[in-house]
Amino acid sequence: MKNKILLPLILIHFVACDYPLFTAGETKVPELAISATFTADSVLRVKVEPVVNAFTNQPEMLQIEKVKVIDRRTDQEFLLHPESDSSSVYTSAGVIPAAADVITIEAYVKGIDNPVAATDTVPVGKPFFRLVDTRLTACKPYGLDDDIYVRPSAVFRFMPNQKKQVSYYEFFVKVTEYGAGATLSYREIERVYLETTSSLITAEDYYPSNPAVDELGPLSLLFKCKDVNDSITIDFSYDTSFIGDLDSLYVPDHDLRIELREVSYSYYRYMTTYYCQKYAIDGNYIYGMPAPVTVYSNVENGAGIFAAYNSLSTTFYVKAKGIRPQ
Repeated sequence: MKNKILLPLILIHFVACDYPLFTAGETKVPELAISATFTADSVLRVKVEPVVNAFTNQPEMLQIEKVKVIDRRTDQEFLLHPESDSSSVYTSAGVIPAAADVITIEAYVKGIDNPVAATDTVPVGKPFFRLVDTRLTACKPYGLDDDIYVRPSAVFRFMPNQKKQVSYYEFFVKVTEYGAGATLSYREIERVYLETTSSLITAEDYYPSNPAVDELGPLSLLFKCKDVNDSITIDFSYDTSFIGDLDSLYVPDHDLRIELREVSYSYYRYMTTYYCQKYAIDGNYIYGMPAPVTVYSNVENGAGIFAAYNSLSTTFYVKAKGIRPQ
């Protein structure tokens, strides 16, 4: 009986491993990629570099002749130059976009007639907001009974742009911990993973409705709204350190820095399709593999993203809090 079981296993092993040898594809000319998210009142910095398919054999090189930006409101043109410590990051101290500016970037490659180009508009308004509540919740991960953790949450309210067309927004959170009772050491500021119950966000296609058991939430949350005449309330929970036991759990004193951005359509499309692709690549061994997703690009004759936003950030001090799990 033992031999009868072993033989099928050996056959399965050799059949499953019978893959053709990998060979690199033919030599191909790479694309030029433009990569920048930019905001009003800051110097424009753009990464411009060639990219090529992963399995291409020895790609041909591209020679960038010049990179320029055009302010479409004034028709002014500015040449961008590589930064001294980076050959692929182009900038100019004289190029500082303003709200409502329409900015075009063009990169010219030797031997190619049409430039690699993209255009985007800087949103007009800065979205003012205020924090209205902070909370603490004891959670059992994935409904299991053998572990409990504590997760802080917050609620903020803001007035969206009073425009007839759709407005797009993104926010993210950074946390700086200071410790609690000298038990936790200082931790540098960093972005944290977010979750929300706000329907404005959970209705978005990119938001993971059925995450894998080890899946982390997004590092930012995006949403859109139109014809809203009242303030909008957004809730979110975020990660911090926590200490304690089954009788008492608490989080340390920390700074909660919230940055809320009004973003362009191109920015919104790029980030939401990026998150969709991320979750498709990660897969989900409970609910199956999602369909492949192509990340949005507004670059003509090339690849990448050139997208604008306007933002406001505020830091709130959150004192250490404790909770007794039920």
